[in-house]
Amino acid sequence: MKLDFMLVTAILVVLIFLPFVLLPLLRNSDRKKLTNKFREEEKNHEINSQLKETWSQNYIGLDLTEKKLLFVQKSEEDFIVVFIDLKMVAACVPNIGELDVQKEGKTEHLLRRVNLEFSFKNSGLKKSINLFDYDLHFNQDLEVSHARKWANLISQQLSNQSVLKRTA
Repeated sequence: MKLDFMLVTAILVVLIFLPFVLLPLLRNSDRKKLTNKFREEEKNHEINSQLKETWSQNYIGLDLTEKKLLFVQKSEEDFIVVFIDLKMVAACVPNIGELDVQKEGKTEHLLRRVNLEFSFKNSGLKKSINLFDYDLHFNQDLEVSHARKWANLISQQLSNQSVLKRTA
């Protein structure tokens, strides 16, 4: 009888702690796939990213010498890869979309979308990189601060580029 009790206890302990072991391993597997895809795309586009950052399902890198940006995002079925040559970009701004929702008589701001929007020189074309979309995945990881940070970094590169052209 004591053996049965110990066996049931051991099985319960394993079942309770198994998710705490398996979930981080699965998450690391997804992050590893994202990192490998980013490195593969760096080689394909001949980029050497000096500034890199990964969060949620996003990986972004900036090549400071070649003025190129690479963004890789893991979607449900595949990867989304965006390559932008910053030499052709006039401006980059974060676009943050919020929705006001009434809950229990109080108005709350719900983050819907976070994009980095690029406007190009010599054309009216605009391109946006979707960093967060509530309809696709609702987990947030400081998406607004990441968007503002990268928009500032890109804007700094764009302003450095224009200063060099004026002095030359």
